[in-house]
Amino acid sequence: MCNGSVGSRGPANIVDRRGAGIVPMDIESFADVVRSFVYVDKTMLAAVLIDRHGVTLFFRPRRFGKSTALRMPQCHFEAPVEGWVEGDPGLFDGLAIAGAGDYYASERGSHPVVYLGLDSCGGTTWEAMRASIARVVADEFGRHAYLLDSPPPESGRPQGV
Repeated sequence: MCNGSVGSRGPANIVDRRGAGIVPMDIESFADVVRSFVYVDKTMLAAVLIDRHGVTLFFRPRRFGKSTALRMPQCHFEAPVEGWVEGDPGLFDGLAIAGAGDYYASERGSHPVVYLGLDSCGGTTWEAMRASIARVVADEFGRHAYLLDSPPPESGRPQGV
C-alpha cells in the first residue's frame, strides 16, 4: 500500500462529492476536504493502523498533505464526546474504509486520539520554543480532560491509536 491510497483492490478512488473539481489548498480539516473538494481516498490508512498494532511515524516534505492525511485517521478513530469532540456519522460514507468490513467499522469513533501539530510552535529562543510546545501539549491534554472521569479500560488492549 502506498500512502494508504493504493491497495490490493486496485487504483485509488477519487472522491468529489460536490462535483466542482476543486483541489484543496491549505485546508487541514479532513471533513472539509472530503465534503467540498477533490479527495484521493486514503481512508484504508485507518485499516493499516488498526492492523499494525504499534507506533507509526508519519513524515513527508512540507506541502505534501501530512496534516490532512493525519486528520483522516483522527476523524475515523476519535470518540465523539459531547462538548469536546464532534461526531460526523456520514463522513466516511462511500469511502474505502466504509466497505472494508465490520471489524474496521467497529473501531470507528472508539478511541481518544492525541494529535500534536507542531506547525504553530515557534520562537527565537529555546525557552520560547519550549513554551509553545508546552502550550500545544497542554491544549491537547485539555481536549481530552473528559477521560479523567471515565472508567478504566476493560481489557489489557491499548485504548489509543
